[in-house]
Amino acid sequence: MQFRSACVTAALLATCLTSPVSAQNNSAAATSNVLNSTEVNTELASVLLQFRAAGIVPQSIPEERFQLSSILSLKYPDTGDVALGATTTRNATLQEPSWTLNYTEAVDDADPFASGLYTTVMVDFGAPGVGFPDGGQVRHYLANNNSLVGMSGTLMRTGQAITSYNAPNPPAGSGPHRYAQLVVEQPNGWVAPANFSAVMPLARGFQVEQYLNYSRLGSIIAATYYVVEGAPPTNVSVSATSAVPTATVGAVASSVSASLASAYASSTDRAGTFTPTPTGDHSDAAVARLSSPILASVAICLCVSLLAAFATL
Repeated sequence: MQFRSACVTAALLATCLTSPVSAQNNSAAATSNVLNSTEVNTELASVLLQFRAAGIVPQSIPEERFQLSSILSLKYPDTGDVALGATTTRNATLQEPSWTLNYTEAVDDADPFASGLYTTVMVDFGAPGVGFPDGGQVRHYLANNNSLVGMSGTLMRTGQAITSYNAPNPPAGSGPHRYAQLVVEQPNGWVAPANFSAVMPLARGFQVEQYLNYSRLGSIIAATYYVVEGAPPTNVSVSATSAVPTATVGAVASSVSASLASAYASSTDRAGTFTPTPTGDHSDAAVARLSSPILASVAICLCVSLLAAFATL
Protein backbone atom coordinates (compact mmCIF):
# COMPACT_ATOMS: atom_id res chain seq x y z
CA MET A 1 0.00 0.00 0.00
CA GLN A 2 2.85 2.34 0.83
CA PHE A 3 4.41 1.66 -2.58
CA ARG A 4 1.06 2.33 -4.28
CA SER A 5 0.63 5.60 -2.36
CA ALA A 6 4.15 6.65 -3.29
CA CYS A 7 3.41 5.96 -6.94
CA VAL A 8 0.22 7.98 -6.75
CA THR A 9 2.11 10.84 -5.12
CA ALA A 10 4.81 10.74 -7.79
CA ALA A 11 2.25 10.69 -10.58
CA LEU A 12 0.30 13.58 -9.07
CA LEU A 13 3.45 15.62 -8.59
CA ALA A 14 4.50 14.97 -12.18
CA THR A 15 1.09 16.12 -13.38
CA CYS A 16 1.19 19.23 -11.20
CA LEU A 17 4.64 20.23 -12.35
CA THR A 18 3.93 19.77 -16.03
CA SER A 19 0.28 20.67 -16.53
CA PRO A 20 0.45 24.40 -15.63
CA VAL A 21 3.45 24.85 -17.89
CA SER A 22 1.74 23.02 -20.73
CA ALA A 23 -1.41 25.07 -20.29
CA GLN A 24 0.45 28.35 -20.14
CA ASN A 25 2.81 27.73 -23.05
CA ASN A 26 0.73 27.30 -26.19
CA SER A 27 3.77 26.50 -28.30
CA ALA A 28 7.21 25.57 -27.02
CA ALA A 29 8.64 26.23 -30.44
CA ALA A 30 7.09 29.69 -30.56
CA THR A 31 8.41 30.56 -27.14
CA SER A 32 11.88 29.29 -27.95
CA ASN A 33 11.99 31.25 -31.18
CA VAL A 34 11.17 34.49 -29.43
CA LEU A 35 13.11 34.15 -26.20
CA ASN A 36 16.26 33.06 -28.02
CA SER A 37 16.01 35.77 -30.67
CA THR A 38 18.53 38.51 -29.94
CA GLU A 39 17.12 40.48 -32.84
CA VAL A 40 13.58 40.43 -31.43
CA ASN A 41 14.68 41.33 -27.91
CA THR A 42 16.88 44.16 -29.17
CA GLU A 43 14.09 45.54 -31.32
CA LEU A 44 11.63 45.50 -28.44
CA ALA A 45 14.25 47.06 -26.17
CA SER A 46 14.67 49.85 -28.71
CA VAL A 47 10.94 50.58 -28.49
CA LEU A 48 11.14 51.07 -24.74
CA LEU A 49 14.29 53.16 -25.05
CA GLN A 50 12.63 55.34 -27.67
CA PHE A 51 9.73 55.98 -25.29
CA ARG A 52 12.25 56.88 -22.61
CA ALA A 53 14.15 59.24 -24.90
CA ALA A 54 10.90 60.91 -25.95
CA GLY A 55 10.05 61.69 -22.33
CA ILE A 56 6.95 59.47 -22.23
CA VAL A 57 8.47 56.83 -19.93
CA PRO A 58 8.54 57.18 -16.98
CA GLN A 59 7.21 60.75 -16.92
CA SER A 60 3.68 59.80 -18.05
CA ILE A 61 3.66 55.98 -18.02
CA PRO A 62 5.68 53.89 -15.53
CA GLU A 63 8.17 51.55 -17.14
CA GLU A 64 6.73 48.52 -15.36
CA ARG A 65 3.50 49.04 -17.30
CA PHE A 66 5.38 47.96 -20.43
CA GLN A 67 5.58 44.18 -20.92
CA LEU A 68 6.41 44.30 -24.61
CA SER A 69 5.92 41.07 -26.52
CA SER A 70 5.42 42.33 -30.08
CA ILE A 71 6.44 45.12 -32.42
CA LEU A 72 3.53 47.40 -33.33
CA SER A 73 3.32 48.51 -36.96
CA LEU A 74 1.22 51.50 -37.93
CA LYS A 75 -0.02 51.97 -41.50
CA TYR A 76 -2.12 54.79 -42.94
CA PRO A 77 -4.31 54.06 -46.00
CA ASP A 78 -2.87 56.76 -48.26
CA THR A 79 0.66 57.26 -46.96
CA GLY A 80 1.75 53.83 -45.75
CA ASP A 81 3.82 52.84 -42.74
CA VAL A 82 4.97 55.29 -40.09
CA ALA A 83 8.13 54.18 -38.31
CA LEU A 84 8.69 54.38 -34.58
CA GLY A 85 9.69 57.90 -33.61
CA ALA A 86 9.30 59.26 -37.15
CA THR A 87 8.27 62.83 -37.85
CA THR A 88 5.28 63.06 -40.15
CA THR A 89 2.57 65.56 -41.10
CA ARG A 90 -1.07 66.04 -40.25
CA ASN A 91 -2.08 65.48 -43.88
CA ALA A 92 -0.34 62.10 -43.83
CA THR A 93 -2.33 60.98 -40.79
CA LEU A 94 -5.85 62.14 -41.60
CA GLN A 95 -7.47 58.71 -41.94
CA GLU A 96 -7.68 55.98 -39.32
CA PRO A 97 -4.64 53.70 -39.60
CA SER A 98 -4.36 49.95 -39.20
CA TRP A 99 -2.48 48.48 -36.25
CA THR A 100 -0.54 45.25 -36.71
CA LEU A 101 1.32 43.08 -34.21
CA ASN A 102 4.45 41.87 -35.98
CA TYR A 103 4.94 38.66 -34.06
CA THR A 104 4.82 36.55 -37.24
CA GLU A 105 8.43 37.34 -38.18
CA ALA A 106 9.80 35.36 -35.25
CA VAL A 107 6.90 33.27 -33.97
CA ASP A 108 5.53 30.20 -35.72
CA ASP A 109 2.47 29.90 -33.52
CA ALA A 110 0.19 32.93 -33.12
CA ASP A 111 -1.93 31.37 -30.36
CA PRO A 112 -0.38 33.38 -27.50
CA PHE A 113 -1.69 36.52 -29.21
CA ALA A 114 -4.77 35.22 -31.01
CA SER A 115 -6.37 33.99 -27.79
CA GLY A 116 -6.57 37.47 -26.28
CA LEU A 117 -8.52 40.70 -26.59
CA TYR A 118 -6.86 44.10 -26.58
CA THR A 119 -7.58 47.77 -26.00
CA THR A 120 -5.97 50.20 -28.44
CA VAL A 121 -5.49 53.82 -27.45
CA MET A 122 -3.89 56.81 -29.20
CA VAL A 123 -2.71 59.66 -27.00
CA ASP A 124 -1.06 63.03 -27.66
CA PHE A 125 1.56 63.73 -25.00
CA GLY A 126 2.28 67.21 -26.33
CA ALA A 127 5.79 68.58 -26.86
CA PRO A 128 8.70 67.08 -24.89
CA GLY A 129 9.45 68.93 -21.69
CA VAL A 130 6.28 70.98 -22.14
CA GLY A 131 3.26 68.70 -22.40
CA PHE A 132 -0.07 70.39 -21.68
CA PRO A 133 -0.91 73.03 -19.05
CA ASP A 134 -3.28 70.68 -17.20
CA GLY A 135 -0.63 67.97 -16.95
CA GLY A 136 -2.77 65.51 -18.89
CA GLN A 137 -2.85 64.24 -22.44
CA VAL A 138 -5.30 64.34 -25.33
CA ARG A 139 -7.10 61.10 -26.17
CA HIS A 140 -7.41 60.75 -29.95
CA TYR A 141 -8.62 57.15 -30.13
CA LEU A 142 -9.89 54.43 -27.79
CA ALA A 143 -11.25 51.05 -28.80
CA ASN A 144 -11.81 47.93 -26.71
CA ASN A 145 -12.17 44.24 -27.52
CA ASN A 146 -9.82 44.25 -30.49
CA SER A 147 -8.80 40.83 -31.75
CA LEU A 148 -6.30 39.58 -34.30
CA VAL A 149 -7.15 38.73 -37.90
CA GLY A 150 -5.60 35.35 -38.65
CA MET A 151 -1.84 35.20 -39.05
CA SER A 152 -1.64 38.74 -40.41
CA GLY A 153 -1.46 40.16 -36.90
CA THR A 154 -3.82 43.01 -37.81
CA LEU A 155 -6.00 44.20 -34.93
CA MET A 156 -9.69 44.18 -35.78
CA ARG A 157 -12.22 46.22 -33.83
CA THR A 158 -15.20 44.06 -32.90
CA GLY A 159 -17.46 46.95 -31.95
CA GLN A 160 -17.76 50.69 -32.17
CA ALA A 161 -14.79 52.68 -30.90
CA ILE A 162 -15.32 54.55 -27.64
CA THR A 163 -13.44 57.49 -29.14
CA SER A 164 -13.32 57.42 -32.93
CA TYR A 165 -10.03 58.28 -34.59
CA ASN A 166 -9.14 61.98 -34.46
CA ALA A 167 -6.21 63.02 -36.65
CA PRO A 168 -3.31 64.95 -35.09
CA ASN A 169 -3.84 68.71 -35.11
CA PRO A 170 -1.17 70.37 -32.99
CA PRO A 171 -1.52 74.15 -32.56
CA ALA A 172 0.95 76.32 -34.45
CA GLY A 173 4.09 77.02 -32.50
CA SER A 174 3.33 74.45 -29.80
CA GLY A 175 6.29 72.27 -30.72
CA PRO A 176 6.58 68.66 -31.89
CA HIS A 177 3.73 66.66 -30.40
CA ARG A 178 4.29 62.99 -29.53
CA TYR A 179 1.40 60.75 -30.61
CA ALA A 180 1.62 57.34 -28.98
CA GLN A 181 -0.28 54.23 -30.01
CA LEU A 182 -0.61 51.64 -27.25
CA VAL A 183 -1.96 48.09 -27.37
CA VAL A 184 -3.04 46.96 -23.90
CA GLU A 185 -3.93 43.42 -22.88
CA GLN A 186 -7.45 42.86 -21.52
CA PRO A 187 -7.82 40.30 -18.69
CA ASN A 188 -10.30 37.45 -19.10
CA GLY A 189 -13.87 38.63 -18.67
CA TRP A 190 -12.83 42.27 -18.71
CA VAL A 191 -15.65 44.81 -19.00
CA ALA A 192 -15.14 48.50 -19.72
CA PRO A 193 -16.07 50.91 -16.91
CA ALA A 194 -19.66 52.13 -17.21
CA ASN A 195 -18.57 55.71 -17.83
CA PHE A 196 -16.24 54.55 -20.61
CA SER A 197 -18.61 52.17 -22.39
CA ALA A 198 -20.44 54.65 -24.63
CA VAL A 199 -19.15 56.74 -27.53
CA MET A 200 -17.08 59.69 -26.36
CA PRO A 201 -15.36 62.49 -28.31
CA LEU A 202 -11.73 63.54 -28.35
CA ALA A 203 -10.81 64.26 -24.73
CA ARG A 204 -8.37 66.78 -23.31
CA GLY A 205 -7.01 66.35 -19.81
CA PHE A 206 -6.96 62.57 -20.28
CA GLN A 207 -4.57 60.62 -18.03
CA VAL A 208 -3.69 57.39 -19.81
CA GLU A 209 -1.99 55.69 -16.85
CA GLN A 210 -4.81 56.72 -14.53
CA TYR A 211 -7.33 55.29 -16.99
CA LEU A 212 -5.46 51.98 -17.31
CA ASN A 213 -5.45 51.61 -13.53
CA TYR A 214 -9.06 52.73 -13.13
CA SER A 215 -10.32 50.36 -15.80
CA ARG A 216 -8.16 47.48 -14.47
CA LEU A 217 -6.55 46.81 -17.82
CA GLY A 218 -3.35 44.81 -18.15
CA SER A 219 0.11 45.58 -19.47
CA ILE A 220 1.09 47.38 -22.65
CA ILE A 221 2.24 44.58 -24.96
CA ALA A 222 3.02 46.71 -28.04
CA ALA A 223 3.59 50.41 -28.62
CA THR A 224 4.81 52.97 -31.10
CA TYR A 225 4.68 56.74 -31.52
CA TYR A 226 5.32 59.41 -34.11
CA VAL A 227 5.80 63.17 -34.08
CA VAL A 228 3.66 65.85 -35.75
CA GLU A 229 4.38 69.56 -35.48
CA GLY A 230 2.14 72.46 -36.33
CA ALA A 231 3.42 75.30 -38.53
CA PRO A 232 5.63 77.17 -38.12
CA PRO A 233 8.14 74.62 -36.72
CA THR A 234 10.00 75.31 -33.49
CA ASN A 235 13.56 74.51 -32.45
CA VAL A 236 12.40 71.86 -29.96
CA SER A 237 13.24 68.29 -30.93
CA VAL A 238 12.45 64.79 -29.72
CA SER A 239 15.49 62.71 -28.84
CA ALA A 240 16.16 59.52 -30.76
CA THR A 241 17.42 56.24 -29.35
CA SER A 242 20.36 56.29 -31.76
CA ALA A 243 22.25 58.15 -29.03
CA VAL A 244 21.63 55.42 -26.45
CA PRO A 245 24.74 53.27 -25.70
CA THR A 246 24.69 49.72 -27.05
CA ALA A 247 25.22 48.39 -23.52
CA THR A 248 21.97 50.04 -22.44
CA VAL A 249 20.10 48.36 -25.30
CA GLY A 250 21.55 45.02 -24.23
CA ALA A 251 20.48 45.51 -20.62
CA VAL A 252 16.93 46.42 -21.62
CA ALA A 253 16.86 43.50 -24.09
CA SER A 254 17.52 41.15 -21.18
CA SER A 255 14.55 42.62 -19.33
CA VAL A 256 12.42 42.33 -22.47
CA SER A 257 13.28 38.63 -22.67
CA ALA A 258 11.79 38.18 -19.21
CA SER A 259 8.69 40.08 -20.30
CA LEU A 260 8.33 37.75 -23.28
CA ALA A 261 8.59 34.72 -21.04
CA SER A 262 5.77 36.12 -18.93
CA ALA A 263 3.64 37.00 -21.95
CA TYR A 264 3.89 33.53 -23.47
CA ALA A 265 3.48 31.70 -20.18
CA SER A 266 0.33 33.63 -19.27
CA SER A 267 -1.29 33.56 -22.71
CA THR A 268 -4.00 31.16 -21.53
CA ASP A 269 -4.46 32.78 -18.13
CA ARG A 270 -5.46 36.41 -18.58
CA ALA A 271 -7.52 36.71 -15.42
CA GLY A 272 -5.06 38.98 -13.63
CA THR A 273 -4.73 42.74 -13.92
CA PHE A 274 -1.65 44.91 -13.90
CA THR A 275 -0.27 45.77 -10.47
CA PRO A 276 2.46 48.43 -10.32
CA THR A 277 5.67 47.29 -8.63
CA PRO A 278 8.10 49.54 -6.76
CA THR A 279 11.09 48.43 -8.81
CA GLY A 280 11.90 47.97 -12.45
CA ASP A 281 13.25 44.44 -12.01
CA HIS A 282 11.05 42.75 -14.57
CA SER A 283 13.06 39.52 -14.40
CA ASP A 284 12.10 38.82 -10.77
CA ALA A 285 8.49 39.80 -11.45
CA ALA A 286 8.34 37.48 -14.44
CA VAL A 287 9.80 34.58 -12.46
CA ALA A 288 7.28 35.18 -9.68
CA ARG A 289 4.38 35.15 -12.14
CA LEU A 290 5.63 31.89 -13.66
CA SER A 291 6.31 30.19 -10.32
CA SER A 292 3.15 31.06 -8.37
CA PRO A 293 0.65 28.86 -10.28
CA ILE A 294 3.06 25.92 -10.28
CA LEU A 295 3.73 26.12 -6.53
CA ALA A 296 0.02 26.44 -5.81
CA SER A 297 -0.72 23.35 -7.90
CA VAL A 298 2.04 21.37 -6.16
CA ALA A 299 0.60 22.28 -2.74
CA ILE A 300 -2.89 21.15 -3.76
CA CYS A 301 -1.62 17.89 -5.20
CA LEU A 302 0.43 17.13 -2.09
CA CYS A 303 -2.70 17.51 0.02
CA VAL A 304 -4.65 15.20 -2.28
CA SER A 305 -1.93 12.56 -2.24
CA LEU A 306 -1.68 12.65 1.56
CA LEU A 307 -5.43 12.20 1.88
CA ALA A 308 -5.21 9.24 -0.51
CA ALA A 309 -2.44 7.71 1.60
CA PHE A 310 -4.46 8.06 4.83
CA ALA A 311 -7.47 6.51 3.13
CA THR A 312 -5.53 3.29 2.49
CA LEU A 313 -4.48 2.86 6.15
